[in-house]
Amino acid sequence: MTRERLIAELEGAGFTVHYAAGGDAGLALVRERSPNATVLLDGSESLGGISLLQAVRHVSQGPVILLDARSEAAAGIVGVARGAADFGARHDELSALLGRIRDALRPSLSAQVAGAARALVARVRKAA
Repeated sequence: MTRERLIAELEGAGFTVHYAAGGDAGLALVRERSPNATVLLDGSESLGGISLLQAVRHVSQGPVILLDARSEAAAGIVGVARGAADFGARHDELSALLGRIRDALRPSLSAQVAGAARALVARVRKAA
């Protein structure tokens, strides 16, 4: 799947996509935008990709999903061990990627809902 198609499909599924070409630009974009999730394309193919993954993990609490041209288990294991929420092959079906993103976002969305519920309970108690 090409980068352009991936972006179009993610946007068509309701996601807002911000793209950066290259690791430095990507890291700057993560710092600037604080995304709910980050997808690194071909992020596990080199030490540079793993270094970028670790740098993103230092500046973002959101999950990071690695997509790479290969689907080798060893590459995914290294990525997950270094902080990726999930790993997939770039040629996987879009539905698989959407599932990975939604699964990775689920814990943070649950925490946001729980935080909102706690705030609501605190307000109700305070008003009473």
